[in-house]
Amino acid sequence: MDEGMYDPVEGGWIDYEIGETYFKMKQFDKALEYYNLALAAGADDPWIYYKKGIVQLINGKISEGMEELKRAIDETRSALVAGNKNPMLSFNLGLFHLAIGDEPVARNYYADGLRVEPSTPKIKEARRDLENFLEVWPKENCGHSILAMLKERSG
Repeated sequence: MDEGMYDPVEGGWIDYEIGETYFKMKQFDKALEYYNLALAAGADDPWIYYKKGIVQLINGKISEGMEELKRAIDETRSALVAGNKNPMLSFNLGLFHLAIGDEPVARNYYADGLRVEPSTPKIKEARRDLENFLEVWPKENCGHSILAMLKERSG
């Protein structure tokens, strides 16, 4: 998430950051609580829906998790269709599609992001996001070819 895009105190973003801390500590129920508080306070961002979806999947609530992930996809796709050339949108769409189990589509979005962004910092950020996803939601052979592609491009 781009730090310049939001005020961390206003609009629920402090709740989002607290949720992120709980997520990193693998206290997923507390993370979900704070993600919901962030959304209720106005922090409307696809990344929050993605994180809520991952928590739901981890908690075995597959239907709810998929619903949150699809919302993250729809909102991110809308920004991309609107002409936003930020490669992180493509990388995020790739990650979100990987989370719902659609690896071929995920690979295409990652490839699109790499075409738009030859800059190593953005690729490293996408790589870190994917590594974090694979840590909390490991599936056999899921996303590893995409991770290899990002590692090759980011050095």
